[in-house]
Amino acid sequence: MKDLKQGRRSEWHRIEKGFIEPTLKDCVAGDLSLVFPHRILKNIIDCLEELDKIILGVNNDETLLYGPEIKFFSNKIVTNNNMKIDNGDIYFIGDGAGKAGILLLLPRLV
Repeated sequence: MKDLKQGRRSEWHRIEKGFIEPTLKDCVAGDLSLVFPHRILKNIIDCLEELDKIILGVNNDETLLYGPEIKFFSNKIVTNNNMKIDNGDIYFIGDGAGKAGILLLLPRLV
């Protein structure tokens, strides 16, 4: 959070010096301002500031924020009319436009 507020890229040597142990060890430290538009990022920061009034520490400089990077725009997923792939009990669903909008994988539970 501190790096984001100071407008700099997060780096592992600073993260490792912090008090919080990252839950994702294989992620790439980076700069969320390159991932999200300014308005969205400002809303996230504002939200964390307001949430900190209820849950103290949420807006701490040590707070780790993860931003997913999706790079499968060219992949095409073939499904039947029920959104199920042919070679498994996996259903692809989503509400986004295009192929990157399919973000939720649901295994069949029955």
